[in-house]
Amino acid sequence: MSHSIDLGSANSYVRDFIRELGPIREPIDLVSEGTIVARIIPPTELSDAEKRQAFERSWQLVKQARERTAGVPEREIAKLVDEAVDRVRSQP
Repeated sequence: MSHSIDLGSANSYVRDFIRELGPIREPIDLVSEGTIVARIIPPTELSDAEKRQAFERSWQLVKQARERTAGVPEREIAKLVDEAVDRVRSQP
């Protein structure tokens, strides 16, 4: 679970430090005595937990698709996939 700090009401040292970093485009490690104590990541980057959750959800969807198509001939599935791809590609 992530926590949020409102920079508008944060300690001025924290607020100034973060503002001096500018836009975060890649992870920044905060190091104290040679040990990483924190990492600031861009808002577009997923956390390890979010990546794991997306990966697990993807496998869940694959499992559901396999169950849904069990016993359906491969040729029929390929035809449906081709038709779906053609429909998407024909859209503006």
